[in-house]
Amino acid sequence: MDLFFSTILLFTSAWYLFHQFNQAKLPPFYRRVTWILFGYHLLFSVIFHHYILRHGGDSVGYWNLTADASQDAVAWMEHWGLSTFFVQWLNYLPSRVLGLSYGSGNLLYACVSFLGFWKLIQLGYQAWGKYADNTLSRTWVFLLFLPNIHFWTAGVGKEALLWVGLVYTLAFIQELRRYPSGTLAIFLSFAVRPLNGAILLVLLGIRLITTKSTQLPGKWIWTGVLVLLMLGAGYRLLYQTHMPSLSLSALEEFSRGQFAFLEGFSAGSEFPMETYSWPRKVWTIAFLPLDLGNGSIWHIAAAVENGFTLLLLGLAVVSWIGAGLKVSFPGFLLYGMAVGFLLILAYGLTLNNFGIILRMKSFYMPFFLLAGWHILIFPKKSYYCSWF
Repeated sequence: MDLFFSTILLFTSAWYLFHQFNQAKLPPFYRRVTWILFGYHLLFSVIFHHYILRHGGDSVGYWNLTADASQDAVAWMEHWGLSTFFVQWLNYLPSRVLGLSYGSGNLLYACVSFLGFWKLIQLGYQAWGKYADNTLSRTWVFLLFLPNIHFWTAGVGKEALLWVGLVYTLAFIQELRRYPSGTLAIFLSFAVRPLNGAILLVLLGIRLITTKSTQLPGKWIWTGVLVLLMLGAGYRLLYQTHMPSLSLSALEEFSRGQFAFLEGFSAGSEFPMETYSWPRKVWTIAFLPLDLGNGSIWHIAAAVENGFTLLLLGLAVVSWIGAGLKVSFPGFLLYGMAVGFLLILAYGLTLNNFGIILRMKSFYMPFFLLAGWHILIFPKKSYYCSWF
């Protein structure tokens, strides 16, 4: 069954890409890069598979429906819920009904998560494809080969689903069309991790209020719907975190409890985040580790990618200042960075473990890297989206 499923899945994925190429009308360069990136992503599915089997992780539990068994669920709909429950609900049919192995599950998630890369390639081409006369205008695609995002999205896990949900939501926010896919993307993000869905709802609300293309009364109808959804999301977040209210004291108490909870695992990569100032928290989440640590290949890979990220963004800041701070960004990058900034603030209150931080930041860091590239390549371009 596994061999049959894997063969059908790969052929279906290849057919879908061919079909999408014809619709998108991309130049040959982008088609070749997409195929190479797809193969690269599948390679990381194999790497992820062997890493989890050797070092352990929640991924196997997600697939075997044992990561959180507190619901005592037996039938499919009994698994329904948010966060881990939702992921296990998704996995019920391929894992429990079809009886597919964990390796097939990783391949399935890798093919699904590649939809995020494909959509991002389309968004990038729309933003920078017109600069075809600039030989450097296509180099942004090489940033999509950095390993952290591929490792954490090429196997069974929340990051694969959050990545797809984020990119499709950013496309929806930028274009304000294709409502079914945009709505589904936001729902997926909220179901997998309610905080992410709540952030996307807020950004969509800002987009609708500030855009000139949505006329009254439709603008305010949509705004009213989003306000109700955000109130519901806020209530769900309070329920999930067991916070009595959104007060500063309750937030501080929740943060201390979360840090203590993670320290209880004794993973060996904890640090005293609760004692750090906010600049140091942001630095830690965005750029550490930078050292070679114990010399393991995983730590070295993380340090090299973080070092490259720091160098690229550092050069971009210098270039931005040199351009008189007049560079603006494509809409999907602007909102992608907004998601990243808000999540960094949330992680500063909840995370104190390098391994978890590397996983949790994987799906939003590409937007900071692309923004840095944009500044370096087009430091004096007056690039404004039509809705600004």
